[in-house]
Amino acid sequence: MPSFVPLGTMRGASRQVPSHHGKARMNRLSRMAVAAIAAAAETSTVVAVTTEDFAIRNAQDLVDLCGVAASDPNAAAAIHFCHGYGLGVVQYHDAIAAGPRGVRLFCPTEPRPSRDAVVGLFIDWAKRNPQRMGEPAIDAVIRFATETWPCTTTRTKAKAK
Repeated sequence: MPSFVPLGTMRGASRQVPSHHGKARMNRLSRMAVAAIAAAAETSTVVAVTTEDFAIRNAQDLVDLCGVAASDPNAAAAIHFCHGYGLGVVQYHDAIAAGPRGVRLFCPTEPRPSRDAVVGLFIDWAKRNPQRMGEPAIDAVIRFATETWPCTTTRTKAKAK
């Protein structure tokens, strides 16, 4: 899966090359763009999102939703589902960990990373851990979070306050 790039955040995406740069520059830029797209397509395993993916039968379904291509007809629904799923995991974890006997399983850095950043990290983690994709999605998400943000004594105590 490719790393998630939030829509509308690509710097310079709306810039136009001034006409004084000439045809040669435009041709070179076009060739570079085509080469980059071709390289991304060769290394990408993006598949079209299906309605079955929304059932979250396993971690792979969640990865498919979180790694959705912007051109997919279900892209908006898929990424919103992905964000909601992740936010639900974090809020539930925080609520359980805040109890009198609460134990934190993971301790995100402060300030907490953006949702888009976390999605990118999760997709990268999934690429490195294909053996986990058959597990329940919640298990994979918790594994990802505990490996990405392990709790140190200092961070655990700071979060408990």
